[in-house]
Amino acid sequence: MGYPTYTKAMICYIEAHIEDKRIDYTDLEKKIGFSGAHIRDLFRQNTGYPLVQYIRMRKVKRSAMELIHTDKTILDIAYQYGFANPETYTRAFVKVLGITPSTFRKKKPIVGKQELVSGVYSIDILAQKEQRSDIIMEKNIYKNSESTILYGVPMVAYGCGISQDECGYFISNTWWENADTQAVMCMGPIQGERMSVEQILKNAVKALTGREDANYSKGINAYSAWKKSLLVEKNFRVEDNYSLLFEKLLCHTDAMNCLTDGRKNAAIFMRELAQTDAERKVLYEKAASSFERVVKAVNQIQRLCGDWVDTDGMLKNLAKEEVRKQSAILIDEAEKADREALDALNLLIK
Repeated sequence: MGYPTYTKAMICYIEAHIEDKRIDYTDLEKKIGFSGAHIRDLFRQNTGYPLVQYIRMRKVKRSAMELIHTDKTILDIAYQYGFANPETYTRAFVKVLGITPSTFRKKKPIVGKQELVSGVYSIDILAQKEQRSDIIMEKNIYKNSESTILYGVPMVAYGCGISQDECGYFISNTWWENADTQAVMCMGPIQGERMSVEQILKNAVKALTGREDANYSKGINAYSAWKKSLLVEKNFRVEDNYSLLFEKLLCHTDAMNCLTDGRKNAAIFMRELAQTDAERKVLYEKAASSFERVVKAVNQIQRLCGDWVDTDGMLKNLAKEEVRKQSAILIDEAEKADREALDALNLLIK
């Protein structure tokens, strides 16, 4: 769901305060930076839900976890989620889920964590996945016995009978039979000449070399821009602008994700090259070790920030000056390691 950042911030705020008797709209206005009327208009435009209706729906769905996984009475659950009495709770529950809380508890539907919007996870009712339409698949894809690289298919959907391509996607020769196969990235071998190791190394040097492009810092230069943005205190005051803080969190985690994914695979590649090129083994191993140090530093930053299962907790952590100062120190460590990796790569392409 491509919601604007401020809408995601509203959803995050609601999840953090879902057990409050009433959402404090004055506090919400202060944190989002818009008037209550404008917030309600924006929310409806972007989600299709009136704000009050959405809050009631989320209260009901969050309470569903309590019904399935605790022995709490319906009365206690109703009060926990801010309903005035069991009757009001039951009416809301029926309106949202179509059955009473007591019937829901007996039927025990699947309830668990789910991504509500990009970056915000919470409790939801996990419906059974619809069967894939074989008519659509047959129209667009020719079935054969070759293994296929799958796009967007979780490994857990298969459990066994798959391998992982070097690009990170999963390969299965039973993709057709599995209803979780929703899309095919490509079939059969890639045609054309394989890129040489020398060209890959040159591309890596080009990507890592620090440079400024319009208003963007790229390569090694991105570290100082990242660090600088974290140390601007006014951007991290929760009470001033929740939307801006949420936007900063998304940028912060994007930086971490890009680094851990890219440097982890770069280290693996360097280790493999070290095994096949004895003459340059030391340089390959130096680059690999440096990339691994980047990953280690970024993982430590991630631990300081928290986990997406508690988005509000991540926002609160990021708002802490001490957390950001520690993160800045780790960014310096990651930059130093990346510079050493770049030095090794420059020597490799000479």
